[in-house]
Amino acid sequence: MVSAPSTPQSAKHQWFSNDIAILCYFGLFKLLLHFCTNQQYGYFGDELYYMAAGEHLDWGFAQGPPLTPAIANLSRWMLGDSLFAIRLFPAIAGACTVILTGLIARDLGGGRFAQVIAAIAVILAPGYLFLQTILTMNAFEPLLWALCGYLTIHILKTERISLWSIAGVVAGIGLMNKFSIFFFILSLVLGILITPARRLLFNRWIIIGSILAISICTPTILWQINHHWPFLEHQRESSLYEKKGLLQSAIDLILQQIILTNPGAVLLWGCGLYYYLFTRFGKPYRALGWSYIIILGWFLLFEGRFYYLLPIYPMFLAAGAVFLERRL
Repeated sequence: MVSAPSTPQSAKHQWFSNDIAILCYFGLFKLLLHFCTNQQYGYFGDELYYMAAGEHLDWGFAQGPPLTPAIANLSRWMLGDSLFAIRLFPAIAGACTVILTGLIARDLGGGRFAQVIAAIAVILAPGYLFLQTILTMNAFEPLLWALCGYLTIHILKTERISLWSIAGVVAGIGLMNKFSIFFFILSLVLGILITPARRLLFNRWIIIGSILAISICTPTILWQINHHWPFLEHQRESSLYEKKGLLQSAIDLILQQIILTNPGAVLLWGCGLYYYLFTRFGKPYRALGWSYIIILGWFLLFEGRFYYLLPIYPMFLAAGAVFLERRL
């Protein structure tokens, strides 16, 4: 029996109801949620700093790289000084993070159920609700880390090693946003090195990607060198001011992960960590699980702030959703 050819109307209907379209609806909901609420409470202190820095753009600042001040300057040039204006791009980053988390679940083999659960988990996470409501470097970190994770997962899945060059560009942009992505990139590389996937690292594409990443962030590194690394001095002073001791800092860091990701989502990202480290289906992506262990160890050792780990969770929420979908 020959099936009837699809009509333009049916093709249009399929486009509006396919997986990617549904993820876009969730991303749009996240965007509208921020649009409806991001004009409250007045300016956050850091926002005033980035607005001021944007008026004196340079390749670096004491608090970090220049991307966020440049975004602040662009927002004010486009729409003025209103709260809505300067918080526009963080809201867009939040919407894109929701969509990308669903795409990670899709790439891991998750169906529509897993993709929707992963997207909802990101929308409901208190940490993302707060950080993507205000203009700071932290608003863009989840998106950039998730994009690096997505490209890594796709490379591990398809062995398309040419994608390392794109990953290098994303890493370079991430370093122009906040230097902490370096720890994530290094943890990913170490995670890959201790798994059989290490064979995907030794090729010309990883070298090209590294060169691209270094080339993009070289201006801000040179600025820091020429100014005697004010960023490191700022970090040192901040750590002295907030120093609690290793044990207290570790307890705070772990407990805050539960609060920032939503207590109900702890099961989800915990299942994601289990999926990467111990399941047969997660074996090709074992490096992602090790990357969490490695970076958690670093932040515990160096008494990292409670929100430093927050950007890593989209890829674990996605994996957890896939794990639950397979079980249910």
